[in-house]
Formats: sequence, C-alpha cells, structure tokens
Amino acid sequence: MLFEHLVIGIIGGVVGAVASVAAAEWMGAAFSNWAFTMSFPVQWDIVVMTAVGVIVASVAVVPFGIFRVRGMDLVEKTKEFSH
Repeated sequence: MLFEHLVIGIIGGVVGAVASVAAAEWMGAAFSNWAFTMSFPVQWDIVVMTAVGVIVASVAVVPFGIFRVRGMDLVEKTKEFSH
C-alpha cells in the first residue's frame, strides 16, 4: 500500500507541478497584448516543494488506509458487491 501511494503521489506531484506552470504561462499569454505583457519566471524551488508536498501528503495517508482496510471484511464486501 505504501508503494502504491508513493507512485500515485509522484505521478500526481509531477503532473500537478507541470500543469500549474503551464496554466500560469497560458494565463499570462491570454492576458498579454501588444502594449502589456506578463511573464512568469519559473521558480523551481516552489515547483519542487509543490511536488514534494503532494508526495508527502499521499504517503501520510497510508496509515489511515491500512486502518480502514484492516477494519473491513473483504470476503463479505466482495460477496455483497457481486450480487
């Protein structure tokens, strides 16, 4: 379960950081014209901290997920959903 959350966090962190940088650039391009331009220099420390924050958050919920799975009777849940 830890590996699964870690992979999800890495993918989500990287995709989210790239998407936020792209969205900022696209918004700057949309609001710019010949008289006024907006540029957004990428601050890589913030991008990395955003990605690391998503990874840490996804790994931090692992104990809660393990607690929830241990409290479930998976055989009964499977029977319940199969009908």
